[in-house]
Amino acid sequence: MQTQTLTESLNDLGKKYGTDKADEHHAYKGMTYLDIYQRYMEHKRTEVKTFVEIGVRNGASLRMWKDYFPNATIYGIDIDPRCIQHKEDRIEIIIGDQNDDNFLSSLASKFDKSIDILLDDGSHITKHQIKTYNTLYKCVKKTGLFIIEDLANSYEEWGNNEINLRQHWPGMRLNKPTDSLKNYRADFNTFTNSIIKKLDLHKFYDDHNLVSIHFYPMIVIFENC
Repeated sequence: MQTQTLTESLNDLGKKYGTDKADEHHAYKGMTYLDIYQRYMEHKRTEVKTFVEIGVRNGASLRMWKDYFPNATIYGIDIDPRCIQHKEDRIEIIIGDQNDDNFLSSLASKFDKSIDILLDDGSHITKHQIKTYNTLYKCVKKTGLFIIEDLANSYEEWGNNEINLRQHWPGMRLNKPTDSLKNYRADFNTFTNSIIKKLDLHKFYDDHNLVSIHFYPMIVIFENC
């Protein structure tokens, strides 16, 4: 793979490819998701080799990441088999359910400790997000990032609990019938607080590379060092 002149910002590329990460619904005080990500990713654009995004949808963000990280293979993971159509040079598609233990274990085996950045823009279901982190965080490199998006959906009084996701998002019809697809923010808060505790009591928990946790509106970034 060859490096290239890096002139376009992540927001420029987001608008170019039409990802919703650059629109007004994914912004706060004029700052989009992509403005936030650029803070953490700009300095490593040529260094990133493996970028994993859970949630493919129309493939727009995968093409954006491909341009932004010129030396990376971009892996898109989705439950919907139709997403395979977005496979192209340097974009690989893996079909599977992020709430499936066996599937997540297969990803952990595949990626081992090779992921530079993992972005969870998948189901937005609290239980799925926690399970994904617990299984795949160990695959993120020592200097990598693990990001979870669209946290507004995780509150009990709004978002995924107010609509029938199987009707609203076509791909969600493929989730197991026994999966309630409901959110419990209290569970997510317990999850993040348990990780914060490991940072506070780091001398008792020295088996991880996490150095900081950054919360933004609708986003949490786990930063390794």
